[in-house]
Amino acid sequence: MKSHEPPSHICSECGKAFRSNFSLGVHMEYHKRPDEWKFQCSTCGKKFPLKDKMTEHMRTHTKEKPFVCQYCGEKYAHRHNWRNHMKLNIRRNLDMRKL
Repeated sequence: MKSHEPPSHICSECGKAFRSNFSLGVHMEYHKRPDEWKFQCSTCGKKFPLKDKMTEHMRTHTKEKPFVCQYCGEKYAHRHNWRNHMKLNIRRNLDMRKL
C-alpha cells in the first residue's frame, strides 16, 4: 500500500482513520477496558494493551536504559526520549560546524 493513499480503515469507536487494517487492530486494543488487556507486569500487576508497552513499563522496575546517545553517552529507557535527545544533539552538532 502506498503511503500517499488516504486512510481507509476507520475505527468504529472514535472515527480515527488508518492506512492498514493491522494499524486499526493495534489501535482497537486501546478501546478495550483495562481489565481486558492481556499483558500484565509480573512485578506490580499493571496491565497493558500491547506487549511493547508492558516492556517499556518493565524498565521502570529494572532501571534498564537501552537507548544511548552516540554523542554524549546519555542513556534512556524510552525510545521517544532518546529520539528527542538525538534530534537536539544533531542540531547542536550541525550548528557547531557552521561556526
